[in-house]
Amino acid sequence: MIQDAVFLLESKNFLAKNRTAVIVTFSANDTYPHAATIYYFYDSRESIFFATSKASEKTEALELNDHVALVITDEEEKQTMQIKGIARIVSDSDQRLAVLEEIYQKVKNNASKPMIWPLLKLHPDDVDVVEIKIDTFKYSHFGEKASIIEKSGSDLRLSNVA
Repeated sequence: MIQDAVFLLESKNFLAKNRTAVIVTFSANDTYPHAATIYYFYDSRESIFFATSKASEKTEALELNDHVALVITDEEEKQTMQIKGIARIVSDSDQRLAVLEEIYQKVKNNASKPMIWPLLKLHPDDVDVVEIKIDTFKYSHFGEKASIIEKSGSDLRLSNVA
C-alpha cells in the first residue's frame, strides 16, 4: 500500500511538471477520431485544463461527445500517462482567465526556443477553456524498474502533492 501511495504521488508530479499532451476527441460525424497536441494545466486534484479556438475541431467534437482520451509522454524519463475523462467548456470568465494565464506561464517559462502559441493571435472571446475531469488513468514508468499504476481520477484528488 505504501508503494502504491508513492507511485500515486509520482504520477501527480508527472502531471504537474509536463505541459503538453495529445488529446483524442470523438465525433459522431467523423470516421476517425481526432488527435491534437495541446498545452495543458493540471490543477493538482483531478482535472486538466486546456485552451483551444472556439472554431477548432476539438470544440466541435466536444459539443457532440464529451468523452476524451489523453496521452502525456516524457521520452527522456521513460514515463507516460494515458487518461480517460469527461470534458466541459468552462463558462466562468474569471476561471477562464486564470486558466489561460496558468497555461501561458507554463508554456512561456518552459520554452527552450522562442515560439508563438497560436492562441495568442486570437481574441480571448474566440478561445474556449476546457476542463477535463479525469475518470481513469494509467501511469507507467519504464526506467530502471518498470512500474505501472491504474487508478481513478478521485485517487489523484485524495493524495498529497510533494
